[in-house]
Parts: sequence; structure tokens; C-alpha cells
Amino acid sequence: MLDSYYFSGLIGTIFLEVWKRRNATLAYEWDVDTFEDTEPDRPQFFGTDTRPVSKVFNLIVIYFTRITHGFIKVLKVLSSTVKNKKNFSY
Repeated sequence: MLDSYYFSGLIGTIFLEVWKRRNATLAYEWDVDTFEDTEPDRPQFFGTDTRPVSKVFNLIVIYFTRITHGFIKVLKVLSSTVKNKKNFSY
């Protein structure tokens, strides 16, 4: 059983190191390894608001990713347990 854990850890580590090496190689070849350091700010860029609007209610629709949705659920559970502990007496 422990052998499979070690094997999974080894494969994960090898994959991560190969990924980082490939990322560094491509950044060097494309000459973007210092892009954030040398790129000037663009104050003329304001961005755009591309949030979808509901056709039924004419409201802005907010989408959450699965990770964000799960994080919100965890926060709700934690806040409810904190509320319950305030009412609990020993």
C-alpha cells in the first residue's frame, strides 16, 4: 500500500519538474522570461465589462467556478458552526 503512495509521489514530482523545465524553456525561447519586469504599464487601458446580462430579468449574471462555489459553501458551514457554538453552553 505504501509503495503506491511513494510511486504516486514520485510520478507527481517528476511531472511537475518536467512541466517547470518545459515552461522555462519556452519562456527563454520566446524571450518572455522577464516580460513582467520590462513591460511598461498601460494607463490608457481601462478594460471592458463583458459580464452577461440575463435576457429574462435584465440583470447582470454572476458565474462562480466550482472552486469558488465550494469555497463559499465551506464558509457558510463554518459560519453556521460558529453561530451554533455561541449558543452552546457547557
